[in-house]
Amino acid sequence: MSTMFAIYATFHYYSGMLNRPKSGLIRDDAGDVLTFSSHDAANRHIRLLEPSEHYRLQYGEYSPPSFRVRKYSGK
Repeated sequence: MSTMFAIYATFHYYSGMLNRPKSGLIRDDAGDVLTFSSHDAANRHIRLLEPSEHYRLQYGEYSPPSFRVRKYSGK
């Protein structure tokens, strides 16, 4: 079985904020973890997700989200 990769998103909100997004693996519309066959492919996808220089923070957010590639075992 080959190694798969996924993207972990970290959201930066002040503590106590209600309805803030939870940090975790990026998922597709069906709720399955979005996986990539290579680290490079996942990095290319991160470039699509990263906020532009004109990103506007959401209410209670103190920094734009950050993304990191991680190995994914399917569990």
